[in-house]
Amino acid sequence: MPEHPHEITEVTLLEVIGEEEALRAGALAIVSRTAGAEIGGYRFDVLVRRAVERGVAGLVLRQPTPSSVTGDSLAQRGRLALLEVSDAADPLQV
Repeated sequence: MPEHPHEITEVTLLEVIGEEEALRAGALAIVSRTAGAEIGGYRFDVLVRRAVERGVAGLVLRQPTPSSVTGDSLAQRGRLALLEVSDAADPLQV
């Protein structure tokens, strides 16, 4: 977690990797199970890089999400919080 993450101004749902609409400045983007299944290897790094470039506040990922030293470093420098929730949890239910 970065020391000074971006302020969260909205919550969005990222349903498809490469879909840029959910990656908005200040958003806490929840990565759906479908999108999370597509994250692997370099795709994690690309997702983090795009989120940082757009000023996203955080990504909510299901455990276990494959991460990388590069992606983690990009997130830290870009003030992007990477949050993990149990795969059994449903972050969309209140």
